[in-house]
Amino acid sequence: MKEKLRGLTLNKKYYPWITLVLGIYVMTTSGSLYFFGAWSEPLRRTEGWSVENIGNIGTMLHFGVWASFVGGLLYDKFGHRPVAIGGSLLIFVGYFFLYLIKAQIINVPYWLAGIFAFSLGQGSSMCYFVALNPSIKNFKSEHRGKVVGVLVCCFALCSGIYTQFYLSLIHI
Repeated sequence: MKEKLRGLTLNKKYYPWITLVLGIYVMTTSGSLYFFGAWSEPLRRTEGWSVENIGNIGTMLHFGVWASFVGGLLYDKFGHRPVAIGGSLLIFVGYFFLYLIKAQIINVPYWLAGIFAFSLGQGSSMCYFVALNPSIKNFKSEHRGKVVGVLVCCFALCSGIYTQFYLSLIHI
């Protein structure tokens, strides 16, 4: 069975695989919040913040993920596209302003950096829902465990990839 989608003719049997590949990409992006350990110390040194201040920023980052019921409620009400856009924007806002702080383009108190980190955590949890749920729905029950395993591994392992990239190429 074929379906026409904006000028493309796609066979429906490929839908699960397309959502899996896109889910891997989204999970690899949203899992970058675990990359905090690599950039927290340079941020602390640049801004002159204490270890306690950086710990509070990390707590806000993880609290953004733990308060993920907001993303779940939005997903249930509006579906995956608006939540994917909102989550992506929150991730962008979080990283963009944390970069501006690290590059000393803006000077803000640590608690405001914590709000940007919270935004990053919320965006990551929203994108987690968006990547996981369609793949679970699109695969048969005997393959769902494998699909969830692949996606969650991408979410967790990407921090190691980003850390190596950061330390070797981008470290400023």
